[in-house]
Amino acid sequence: MEPVTLATTIVALMFTEAIKQPGKALGEAATEKITQLITTIREKFKVVKREGILADAEQEPTPDNQLEFKRVLEQQITKDRDFGEKLTELVQQLEAAGVFRQKMLTDVETEETLEAGNLTQKSNLTGSGDQEMAKNLKAKNIKFGDLTQEI
Repeated sequence: MEPVTLATTIVALMFTEAIKQPGKALGEAATEKITQLITTIREKFKVVKREGILADAEQEPTPDNQLEFKRVLEQQITKDRDFGEKLTELVQQLEAAGVFRQKMLTDVETEETLEAGNLTQKSNLTGSGDQEMAKNLKAKNIKFGDLTQEI
Protein backbone atom coordinates (compact mmCIF):
# COMPACT_ATOMS: atom_id res chain seq x y z
CA MET A 1 0.00 0.00 0.00
CA GLU A 2 1.33 3.47 -0.87
CA PRO A 3 2.30 5.60 2.16
CA VAL A 4 -0.38 8.26 1.56
CA THR A 5 -3.11 5.62 1.13
CA LEU A 6 -1.97 3.69 4.18
CA ALA A 7 -1.77 6.82 6.35
CA THR A 8 -5.21 7.98 5.17
CA THR A 9 -6.72 4.54 5.88
CA ILE A 10 -5.18 4.44 9.37
CA VAL A 11 -6.46 7.91 10.25
CA ALA A 12 -9.94 6.92 9.05
CA LEU A 13 -9.83 3.71 11.10
CA MET A 14 -8.44 5.31 14.24
CA PHE A 15 -10.97 8.11 14.40
CA THR A 16 -14.15 6.27 13.46
CA GLU A 17 -16.94 6.22 16.04
CA ALA A 18 -16.85 2.42 16.18
CA ILE A 19 -13.24 2.51 17.37
CA LYS A 20 -13.97 5.04 20.10
CA GLN A 21 -16.21 2.47 21.82
CA PRO A 22 -14.51 -0.80 20.87
CA GLY A 23 -16.23 -3.00 23.42
CA LYS A 24 -19.64 -2.06 22.08
CA ALA A 25 -19.17 -2.12 18.33
CA LEU A 26 -16.19 -4.32 17.51
CA GLY A 27 -15.50 -7.96 18.05
CA GLU A 28 -12.64 -9.15 20.23
CA ALA A 29 -10.33 -9.87 17.26
CA ALA A 30 -10.87 -6.44 15.72
CA THR A 31 -10.37 -4.71 19.08
CA GLU A 32 -7.09 -6.58 19.50
CA LYS A 33 -5.90 -5.51 16.02
CA ILE A 34 -6.82 -1.87 16.65
CA THR A 35 -4.83 -2.02 19.90
CA GLN A 36 -1.86 -3.53 18.04
CA LEU A 37 -2.09 -0.86 15.35
CA ILE A 38 -2.13 2.02 17.83
CA THR A 39 0.62 0.44 19.96
CA THR A 40 2.83 -0.03 16.89
CA ILE A 41 2.35 3.62 15.92
CA ARG A 42 2.85 4.83 19.50
CA GLU A 43 6.14 2.91 19.78
CA LYS A 44 7.40 4.28 16.46
CA PHE A 45 6.44 7.85 17.32
CA LYS A 46 8.18 7.49 20.68
CA VAL A 47 11.41 6.33 19.01
CA VAL A 48 11.38 9.32 16.63
CA LYS A 49 10.32 11.68 19.45
CA ARG A 50 6.96 12.58 17.86
CA GLU A 51 4.66 10.92 20.42
CA GLY A 52 3.01 14.28 21.19
CA ILE A 53 1.49 14.31 17.71
CA LEU A 54 -0.37 11.06 18.39
CA ALA A 55 -1.40 12.18 21.89
CA ASP A 56 -2.82 15.45 20.52
CA ALA A 57 -4.81 13.62 17.84
CA GLU A 58 -6.18 11.10 20.34
CA GLN A 59 -7.09 13.67 22.99
CA GLU A 60 -8.46 16.29 20.58
CA PRO A 61 -9.25 14.64 17.24
CA THR A 62 -9.78 17.94 15.41
CA PRO A 63 -9.25 18.00 11.63
CA ASP A 64 -5.97 19.92 12.14
CA ASN A 65 -4.64 17.39 14.69
CA GLN A 66 -5.67 14.47 12.51
CA LEU A 67 -4.01 16.08 9.49
CA GLU A 68 -0.75 16.63 11.40
CA PHE A 69 -0.85 13.05 12.69
CA LYS A 70 -1.44 11.79 9.13
CA ARG A 71 1.46 13.90 7.82
CA VAL A 72 3.93 12.55 10.39
CA LEU A 73 2.62 9.00 9.99
CA GLU A 74 3.07 9.18 6.22
CA GLN A 75 6.65 10.45 6.69
CA GLN A 76 7.50 7.56 9.01
CA ILE A 77 5.93 5.00 6.66
CA THR A 78 8.00 6.43 3.80
CA LYS A 79 11.24 6.42 5.83
CA ASP A 80 10.83 2.98 7.43
CA ARG A 81 9.76 0.20 5.06
CA ASP A 82 9.40 -2.39 7.87
CA PHE A 83 7.10 -0.04 9.81
CA GLY A 84 4.97 0.48 6.69
CA GLU A 85 4.77 -3.26 6.04
CA LYS A 86 3.71 -3.96 9.65
CA LEU A 87 0.98 -1.31 9.45
CA THR A 88 -0.20 -2.64 6.07
CA GLU A 89 -0.50 -6.11 7.56
CA LEU A 90 -2.53 -4.84 10.52
CA VAL A 91 -4.84 -2.78 8.30
CA GLN A 92 -5.46 -5.79 6.07
CA GLN A 93 -6.31 -7.88 9.13
CA LEU A 94 -8.75 -5.20 10.29
CA GLU A 95 -10.39 -5.07 6.88
CA ALA A 96 -10.71 -8.87 6.96
CA ALA A 97 -12.36 -8.56 10.39
CA GLY A 98 -15.01 -6.27 8.89
CA VAL A 99 -13.92 -2.89 10.26
CA PHE A 100 -14.52 -0.17 7.71
CA ARG A 101 -14.85 3.56 7.22
CA GLN A 102 -15.97 5.28 4.07
CA LYS A 103 -15.65 8.96 3.28
CA MET A 104 -17.05 10.69 0.25
CA LEU A 105 -17.01 14.36 -0.60
CA THR A 106 -15.45 15.52 2.67
CA ASP A 107 -13.17 18.46 3.38
CA VAL A 108 -13.66 20.11 -0.01
CA GLU A 109 -13.09 23.83 -0.48
CA THR A 110 -13.55 25.92 -3.62
CA GLU A 111 -14.24 29.56 -4.38
CA GLU A 112 -16.59 28.53 -7.16
CA THR A 113 -19.59 26.21 -7.37
CA LEU A 114 -19.30 22.69 -6.00
CA GLU A 115 -21.56 20.47 -8.06
CA ALA A 116 -22.06 16.71 -7.90
CA GLY A 117 -24.59 14.45 -9.52
CA ASN A 118 -26.17 11.48 -7.83
CA LEU A 119 -23.80 9.92 -5.29
CA THR A 120 -24.18 6.51 -3.69
CA GLN A 121 -21.98 5.18 -0.93
CA LYS A 122 -22.33 1.42 -0.38
CA SER A 123 -20.63 -1.08 1.84
CA ASN A 124 -20.83 -4.80 1.25
CA LEU A 125 -18.87 -5.42 4.42
CA THR A 126 -20.43 -6.79 7.54
CA GLY A 127 -18.93 -5.62 10.76
CA SER A 128 -18.31 -2.26 12.37
CA GLY A 129 -17.72 1.05 10.73
CA ASP A 130 -19.27 4.25 9.54
CA GLN A 131 -19.81 6.40 6.50
CA GLU A 132 -19.41 10.13 5.96
CA MET A 133 -20.73 12.07 3.01
CA ALA A 134 -20.76 15.78 2.24
CA LYS A 135 -18.94 16.97 5.36
CA ASN A 136 -16.88 20.15 5.86
CA LEU A 137 -17.71 21.68 2.50
CA LYS A 138 -16.92 25.31 1.61
CA ALA A 139 -18.08 26.79 -1.67
CA LYS A 140 -19.84 29.82 -3.12
CA ASN A 141 -22.69 27.54 -4.26
CA ILE A 142 -23.32 23.86 -3.60
CA LYS A 143 -25.52 21.72 -5.84
CA PHE A 144 -26.15 18.00 -5.38
CA GLY A 145 -28.31 15.36 -6.96
CA ASP A 146 -29.50 12.45 -4.82
CA LEU A 147 -27.18 11.43 -1.98
CA THR A 148 -27.53 7.83 -0.74
CA GLN A 149 -25.72 5.80 1.88
CA GLU A 150 -26.26 2.06 2.22
CA ILE A 151 -24.77 -0.58 4.47
